[in-house]
Amino acid sequence: MADPYVYPGTQTLINKFNIRDFEKLQNLEADFYLARCYIPIEAGNFDYVHLKMIHKHFFGDLYEWAGQERTIDFTKAGSLFARKEFIPKELNKIFSQLKSENYLCSLVQKDFFHKLSYYFNEINAAHPFREGNGRTLRAFSSLLSQNAGYYLDWTKTQKDEYTKANIAGFNGNYVDLENIFNKISSALDIKQNIEIFGASLDEDNIEGLKKYVDMQVQLTELVRQKNQTLVKNPDLSKSIGQEVKQLSQNLKIMSKKIITLPKNQEMLKLPYVSSLQQQGGFEAIQKRFKNNEIKGYDILCVLRYARNQVLSVSQSLDSNLHTKKTGRHL
Repeated sequence: MADPYVYPGTQTLINKFNIRDFEKLQNLEADFYLARCYIPIEAGNFDYVHLKMIHKHFFGDLYEWAGQERTIDFTKAGSLFARKEFIPKELNKIFSQLKSENYLCSLVQKDFFHKLSYYFNEINAAHPFREGNGRTLRAFSSLLSQNAGYYLDWTKTQKDEYTKANIAGFNGNYVDLENIFNKISSALDIKQNIEIFGASLDEDNIEGLKKYVDMQVQLTELVRQKNQTLVKNPDLSKSIGQEVKQLSQNLKIMSKKIITLPKNQEMLKLPYVSSLQQQGGFEAIQKRFKNNEIKGYDILCVLRYARNQVLSVSQSLDSNLHTKKTGRHL
């Protein structure tokens, strides 16, 4: 049976820009996804509607079907996911169960991530979307964890480790993923310490962070312009792409500079309890800087972002993870 989501004779997903080249589309998708990571996800009720909302948040600029469950059965790397007709019923049942458990609130860390690993794997087995399931599910899990008092730092795990855990989970063994959750998590219980420490940074630290945030906002805008002109004005898009490349290189240099400042290094020892998304992205942080309303959480998430740039790990799990699993029906 032909896949209605791809252009005939290709593996390229049908997209709003009518891009037929697979690699070109992959690059554009990565650009759009990264840009949307800077924009907070709309609040939801941790149900199937919420999951669809998150998927549309990340992929709605590129695919008409973003936020809609797939209409075909399909396999990936030998994995047969839930049949299309079973997806709504089974996922609504899973989310109803999650609601009955009060969205896993008030659980100690060990119990919370034991439960979360179960829900993560069950939703993953359904694989409700044609593409983008992993990124959507990681974002959902992060939001659910924050609601329950925990933060997930996905950069602390490796692609192979994550893939292995998904394989095991697909076959009903949730231990590996539970171990990952425990490793990459921290409790959201140190706000006061962060605010006090952030307030103690001197002017050099703050000015450096302000400049860094301004450059990140500029980069985001350039990426948006590049994407908008890609089809209608390829030459302009290419020119903007050169600016993006140069600014990205400058930001890498700037990243290394700001994280080597002694007080910044000390602050980086604190648990990473707030994400860039949760703080509203660089644009929201820039606005608070300009209004002298800087928060300790802002400082910490910017420093962590800068450090990840230096370590080149911030996108280790965001580059189209393809989980290898064996067949299973819901």
